[in-house]
Formats: sequence, structure tokens, C-alpha cells
Amino acid sequence: GYEARFRRMDGSEAWLRISVEWIEAHQWIEGIIEDVTDRKRAEIALRNSEERLRAIFETARDYVFVKDLQLRYTHVNPALAGLFQTTVSNLIGITDEQLVEAEVANRVRRSDERVLAGEIVEESNFSRVNGVEYVFHSVKVPLRDVHGEIVGLCGIARDITELKRSEDVERVMASILEAAVSEVDLRTLIAGIRESLHGLINTANFYVALYDPQTECYSFPYYADEFDKLERFEPEPLPQSLTDYVRRTGRPLFGNQEIFRALESRGDVGLVGTDSQQWLGVPLTTDEGVCGVVVVQSYTDANLYTTKDLELLSYAGRTIAIAVERKRIEEERREL
Repeated sequence: GYEARFRRMDGSEAWLRISVEWIEAHQWIEGIIEDVTDRKRAEIALRNSEERLRAIFETARDYVFVKDLQLRYTHVNPALAGLFQTTVSNLIGITDEQLVEAEVANRVRRSDERVLAGEIVEESNFSRVNGVEYVFHSVKVPLRDVHGEIVGLCGIARDITELKRSEDVERVMASILEAAVSEVDLRTLIAGIRESLHGLINTANFYVALYDPQTECYSFPYYADEFDKLERFEPEPLPQSLTDYVRRTGRPLFGNQEIFRALESRGDVGLVGTDSQQWLGVPLTTDEGVCGVVVVQSYTDANLYTTKDLELLSYAGRTIAIAVERKRIEEERREL
């Protein structure tokens, strides 16, 4: 028995199933020819559809997954495996408790249980994967068998971290700009900017240092630090400090231990205060030159900040510089 494709005399195509048998007693061949064109076309269409779905599944940049009733992964696409820095086969058969932090796993499980109860769940949540914060937008639907019974769930998740950050950055920039226009007191303005930044950048250790070229000293209109507490706020020189280095070069600095040691070995800086794991400094530049520096730093986490945080801090620095320049002009006006 076999199936083959034939062409009819009118040029149309037909699939035939041919079954033949040798009949020894009569010394002849008996056979049946069955037209299976419709079934074969349906099989081909189904196979092509499955191949297209497989291609989409394999190449999708979104994270696609299937779980069974025990919420074990039964299918995952390469994008999801890449997110967890592993292979597809390593994810099959495990649960979220083996992949992510307990708090995230518990939240996902509660969501999945709603899907297994028959809901379609769409949500956006923060999650930490391999130490990195993400925002995912996900849609999960129940999977049913031919009898309509739920046998698992299928989901697709999209990384919207950058989109969410862009929205937050736009909101923070708007609030900073509003504060710069309406606030007169410099310390109050900087405190407001720090508060606005806090939703995007860790500002636990945050200060603004203003430089006086006549005295070569720095004053601190705003200073907050977990380790180095200022006993007094009188102007003081900070030679060889990272703050002075940023002011001298007029360039932002994204510093870590490796960069600190390189600067020290060249004699550009020396340790002032408690050693930091990360240090971000941005010059405050006006028409008169660099008038100071705004800084955030971390004493414990070497991966707390990114270069995008430096960009946002630079925007805040430009706003602070405008406010400093405005204050200088107002003081000159009062003196006149």
C-alpha cells in the first residue's frame, strides 16, 4: 500500500491511495484505488501551518511558553531560554520556583492558578532575572484538550522595561523642569530633584558640590550620605577627589573600582572618604564654566547604576546648573 500524487488528464492534481495484493490461487493482482485528495490536502495544510507556527515560535523575540497542570514548563522558545541564560532543554520540566526569586515565583504561581481556573490573565509586573530588574507584559490563556478540559496554559511575555523606563524618564524630566521653573530656593529645588530621581535612580547617597574659583573650595547646598556624615557645611577644598576630577575635566564620570584604581595609579585622584563600589558624577556647566558637580554613589553594589542612569543624572545636572546660574545672577542684581 502507498500514497502518491497523480495528475489527471484535465491537468488537476489528485492524491491516490493504492493497495495491491498478489493472489496466489488465481495468479493475479487485486487492488483498491482510493481518492484521498481532500484528506491529503488537509494534512499538507496542517503540516504547513505547524511549520509556520514552529518558525514563529522559534524566532519570536517575545518569550513564549507552555505549562502543564503542575505548572511545569513543557515548551519554551529560544528567547525565553536566552533570558535565563540557559538552554531550552534545561527549562523543560521545571517550575518558576527553580528559576526566579521566591517572591516573584509566588506571584507568578497565583496568576497561573487563575489561568488554570479558566481565566485569561493579562498583566504587567516587575521581575528580577539573574540579578537584573525587568518589566514584563504578559498574556496567559488556558489550554484545553479535545473534550474541553483544561490541561495547561500557554503564555507570551514581552520585555517592556525600556518602554516603562522611557515613560518614567519623561515623567521625571517634566517634574524636574516644573520644579526648576517654579522653585526659587536652591536647596529646596535640589531636594525636589533628588526626590524625582529616586524612582529611577537610587539616590540614597546624593550630593551637590559647588566650586568657588576664588577660594578653590567646595560648598554643599545639598548633601545626603549613608556613611560619610558632614559635621559642618563650611566650604572646604577637595584636592585629588573624584568630585574635583569631574570639575577639572568637565566630563561625566561613570566610576567603578577598576576605574578608581586606574585614576589613582596615574595620580589623578586619591581616596577621599569611604571607598565606593560605584560613583557617578556629572559637571554642572554654565556660561561661566564648570561651577560644581552632582554625584550619586553606592558603597555596596557594584552593579547598582547603568550608563543610562548617568544620562538621566546629566539632565538633572543641567537643570541644577541653570538654577545655580540664576541664583548667581540674582545675587549680583541684589549687590548692584
